[in-house]
Amino acid sequence: MSKGATDQCISLLPRAGFFDVKKSRLKKLFIKSVALTLIFTTGSSQLLFAGDPRQMLEDAKRSFLTYQSTRRPGGSEPGDYDFQRRQQDEIDRQEALQNLDKLNFTLTTKGDDLLRYVDGKLFQIVRLDGSVLKNLQTDANGNILNTDFKFPDNSVQIYRDGKVIGYEMPDGTQVLYDGPRVQKTVSKAGVETVYSYTNDADGKIIQTILDSPTYHSIYDKDGKLKEVLEKGTGTKTFYAAGLIDKILKSDGSQFIFNRQISANGEALVNFGKYIDPAGNQFDFNGDTISSVTLPDGSALENIVWKDDGTIDSATKIKDGNKYFYVKNILDKIVFFDTSTLESLTWNADKSLHQALLTDAGRVKSLYLDGSVAQIQALDGSVIRNIVWDSNKRIKDGVLTDSTGIEFYYRDGVVYPLTKPPSSTQKAAVFIMTKRWR
Repeated sequence: MSKGATDQCISLLPRAGFFDVKKSRLKKLFIKSVALTLIFTTGSSQLLFAGDPRQMLEDAKRSFLTYQSTRRPGGSEPGDYDFQRRQQDEIDRQEALQNLDKLNFTLTTKGDDLLRYVDGKLFQIVRLDGSVLKNLQTDANGNILNTDFKFPDNSVQIYRDGKVIGYEMPDGTQVLYDGPRVQKTVSKAGVETVYSYTNDADGKIIQTILDSPTYHSIYDKDGKLKEVLEKGTGTKTFYAAGLIDKILKSDGSQFIFNRQISANGEALVNFGKYIDPAGNQFDFNGDTISSVTLPDGSALENIVWKDDGTIDSATKIKDGNKYFYVKNILDKIVFFDTSTLESLTWNADKSLHQALLTDAGRVKSLYLDGSVAQIQALDGSVIRNIVWDSNKRIKDGVLTDSTGIEFYYRDGVVYPLTKPPSSTQKAAVFIMTKRWR
């Protein structure tokens, strides 16, 4: 192998320092996604009666008055109750008559809903599920114009002039409307979230934007989350069809999720990979790191982690070459052509001190502090103490041939240190002038 070829192999060597990659201490990932979804289902609820309640009450009133005109005034008669009981009955009847005049009463429907009337008008409805419609006002046809609708969860919907103008959630958040659309929400603490909308050519909503002091959220035409910006940290969370897809941190790190459809058609989301600020990519299989890809495109295998999250041992693969690290130090390289560089030792400044290169032809070269100091050929001959000239050719060296005879090579001339037969000397000259150049 020529000096140039050897240098080319050596130039492939990284420095002793390990690649810049650290296992992220990924505790349980808490992803904060804020999605305010308001669903108002306005159904047409009809209350069915056998007849007009007011008419029924008027009939009852007339019947009561007819009874009053035909009965005999007080006095004891055979079979009557005692005087006090008759007096109390009279009082009860008078109160009932007054209530009929005012038309204050409560009805229970067949569905067990309670209807409360005040002054002959429907004022409140208490439904079997616990929801309450109060402050009811209706038009001449009985349609509800105004009401405060309290749901079983204690949320309240405010209905005015036949339209929903506000909504109070169980946590005290108020929702204000502009026509049919939410204009803004105000939390119990006074934090406002303003709504804005993007429409298509037909006026249909294709995007809804929510903006608050802490978050900026975007929803698609179906009301599903597309993107959330956390203003305090700069963290962006992206969604696809409402499912979390990626989290991008302000330092450049990323959390990427995988989606799959289960046998019953349910969409499942799993944590797929993490990319740290340096660009190292960690692929996950469940909670386990399955592989690591470095920014230069190389991959790591057989990873052993230390307690502090750094890599202790691993095999790095790049361009077909394999780099073996042990205790965070490069220990061996197997090149794509099967040549190997091993027995590596390093200086304090992390530069290479010594290495043994075995090329594809199995010629071995000892590398020492930036230069090839010894070469061993296939026949077992070795040249050592090598000095190279400016043309990267051997200038000086000591050759020990396969028989153990030594020669000194200087400036192209071979000097025997142990006198060999003439044939051996010629072979040595050939080796020094041809093979080692």
